[in-house]
Amino acid sequence: YWFLSAMFISKVSYWFVHRWIKKYKYIFIFTFILFVIGTWLEEHHYGENYFFYRQGFARMFFLPIGAILRKNHDSYYRIAPYLGVLYVLLVLLLIFTHVEIPLVTRAMTVRITTIPLYLALAITGSFFVLWICEKIAKCNWLEYMGQGSLVIYAFNYITLCIVSAFLIQQFHPVKKIESIGLFILIILVSLVILTFFYWVLNHKYLRVILGKF
Repeated sequence: YWFLSAMFISKVSYWFVHRWIKKYKYIFIFTFILFVIGTWLEEHHYGENYFFYRQGFARMFFLPIGAILRKNHDSYYRIAPYLGVLYVLLVLLLIFTHVEIPLVTRAMTVRITTIPLYLALAITGSFFVLWICEKIAKCNWLEYMGQGSLVIYAFNYITLCIVSAFLIQQFHPVKKIESIGLFILIILVSLVILTFFYWVLNHKYLRVILGKF
């Protein structure tokens, strides 16, 4: 899984950077330089992308942002609604103007020239998510799913493939409304199965698999 590898690279690298560099402004400069290097290497297909370290360099830039947000939680929540609205407007503008949205996934589409646009989308999008989370009333099920997000991410693809293949063979949807109903059923069944996976792995003697000791 590219995301887990990139996350591991970014967190380990950031740990060393944070030990060597104490001031956040220098951390931002250093991580941004790594972001540019990783993007350039991917853009020019230079060398091998072992353990998706290029994606890890791109992700690492946002770790100090998260650290600052934790320390100044209340202050940044005040501007979250405004940045959330800005994110929605920016996405709509890109869609209507047919501008490709730069992404950092398994295949990085962000380029040196689109880094500013990518950062604008990523930062405002993060505040948009914070804003939405604040508006959602406390829900124990959502909280439980959030705690098991790593398990859900690790097993979601294979679970969706198996569930969708099985249910399609059982129901054979023809009409559009049948396809929509089957799609919803696939999602619901997959969520139940993934929640069960997390419940099993979260038990006392299996928690080590999740990195919980």
